[in-house]
Amino acid sequence: MVFYVVVSAPGACLRTSVCATHAQALEWCPAGGAEIAYIHTSGHASPADLRASAAAICPRVTVPVHGEKWDEESHGFGTIRRLADAEPMVIP
Repeated sequence: MVFYVVVSAPGACLRTSVCATHAQALEWCPAGGAEIAYIHTSGHASPADLRASAAAICPRVTVPVHGEKWDEESHGFGTIRRLADAEPMVIP
């Protein structure tokens, strides 16, 4: 799994998991002036931690990657967009 966050601003940063498929991003980001930070995560976040993250980030939309409880536990996340398997989503 690869997770990218790219911000077009001075001091922009790319955060990604260590994965063999992200070599192009590792070359592309520094060329554009972005800093690369290596991070590691494990386990699953609690609903309270996920809500705190959503409150801090203020996303326009939240797209759950997996899990069945999103239909029951959607409060605190703003707009949630559920995608079908292999359904593309264009981010403007």
